[in-house]
Amino acid sequence: MSKTSALFSEWGQLVVRLDTWYLMRRFASGVTTESHQLHPTFMRQLSHCIFEVDPGDARRLTQAKRHKQQQQKHHQRKAFHQPQKSADRLCSTPAESVAGPKG
Repeated sequence: MSKTSALFSEWGQLVVRLDTWYLMRRFASGVTTESHQLHPTFMRQLSHCIFEVDPGDARRLTQAKRHKQQQQKHHQRKAFHQPQKSADRLCSTPAESVAGPKG
């Protein structure tokens, strides 16, 4: 039994022959080619017709992405506002270790 069939185990006569992705690919290949300028738009709209986005999942994903972006901005600002520490570290490093091997 496939994973998709297991999801609908109450439907005893259900036969799953194609995964949704393969269904979309077959449908798209019958009406257009990937080089067509509207192919990405068509596939996106076809996906919206087949899949339903859970509003709670979408909200949590958006919040997680925003949190990650805020953390990245914080780290960038912290590094940008402390250039003196980097300069101090560089100045306190012995010249021999910066110059490399002699020869």
